[in-house]
Amino acid sequence: MVLTFIYSVLMVRLLGVEGNGVFSFLYVNANIGVLIFGMNVRSAMVYYLAKGDFPREKIAGFVFLVLSFAMIIVAIIGGALFSTHSPALAIILPKGFQGIFFLCYFLLSFFAQAIIQFCSAYAVGNLLYRIFNQYTVVSAIAKVLLIGLFYAGSIIGFWEKNLYSLFVLFLGIEILFAAIFLIILQLRQAFKLSFQFSYSDFIKPFLIYSIKGWTMDLLSFFTNRFFNWVVTLYQGLKSLSFIALAISLLNNVELFFYPIYQALKPYLIKLDKAEGEQRFLFYFRLTNTIAIIFSVGALLLSDFFLPLIFGEEFQDAVVITQIIFFSMPFLTIRGMGRMYASAHNLHQFMVIAEAIGFGVTVVGDLIFIPSYGIIGASWVMLAAYLLTGSFVGFFLVKRMQVPVLGNLILKASDLKAIRNYLNDKKS
Repeated sequence: MVLTFIYSVLMVRLLGVEGNGVFSFLYVNANIGVLIFGMNVRSAMVYYLAKGDFPREKIAGFVFLVLSFAMIIVAIIGGALFSTHSPALAIILPKGFQGIFFLCYFLLSFFAQAIIQFCSAYAVGNLLYRIFNQYTVVSAIAKVLLIGLFYAGSIIGFWEKNLYSLFVLFLGIEILFAAIFLIILQLRQAFKLSFQFSYSDFIKPFLIYSIKGWTMDLLSFFTNRFFNWVVTLYQGLKSLSFIALAISLLNNVELFFYPIYQALKPYLIKLDKAEGEQRFLFYFRLTNTIAIIFSVGALLLSDFFLPLIFGEEFQDAVVITQIIFFSMPFLTIRGMGRMYASAHNLHQFMVIAEAIGFGVTVVGDLIFIPSYGIIGASWVMLAAYLLTGSFVGFFLVKRMQVPVLGNLILKASDLKAIRNYLNDKKS
């Protein structure tokens, strides 16, 4: 998480306010595009690899086919919108940045993210955490070093930075590490692809699971896309950059919990209900406690650290960050709920939760952003996460029949268990 934060700081420093807005617009669209056109096969891949219902090579082959078709479809759609000068091109490229360069950046970034998601799903589903963790750490270090060298070179005047060279740099880093992940996984695991599968025995159950999660991802996509569109429409890319910085910091903190989500899901699939829920509740309390600490820290320290780290031009992002970070505990509850739903094939309750968030976002953005700008947008985002997280938390405690108050933060017994674990590690 620290390395990711450093990378984000250097990136924002290089891009500036408007450049960061453009980059955030394109990067978010590329990632969400993988979720939509990939039909949630990444999550299904982890689920069925962990369950062991189908051969590994058959699962990998089918997911590879789906993601390959997704790449082709996105390339065709992007090319068609660009060649016909369609107004709908603004869905994937911000106005003023709809040239061939930015279209190619979007498409190649999409391809790189698809490869990374395939590799990470295969590694996690097969419990290859050593490979996954090694790749994550090494790539994070290398990214910081590469962008750090570029940043240092721009300061001493070795080369002049501009938006195009920066986007080439970021894209090159994405493609490079997508290729490295694929090569490492192949060398260490030697996975094979099989394209022999029947509809009734394999494709149908696989797609049923995928489409349930896909519906959830679609709602999440439309929520984020609508939010970005309304902010850009009424406030412009500069304002989007401020709120994108706050969201990026929030996402960086959530990355701290990502290994927990990744590692816990296969075990929830394999373990019996009682043992699985006991382990889940421990990590639920742990993540929520850490999230509360980060929320308080953001409230107290943002005013000093944000301008210091990112520059005085991002002073307007301070209040936005303080508001949005209040949602951190609810965002964590939502993340744990998504993982629980995915492990137990209970996507329907998360679909309802995402629908609540989408409804609040649409109504709130249209009312508050035109009148109150990005401050209003921040409060709408907080309300959406608050209601979504509350719904998910209520569902989880009701399903597991446990008290709410006793599972919001770490217990004394949890702290004792953590202390014993650390002492055992030392000895």
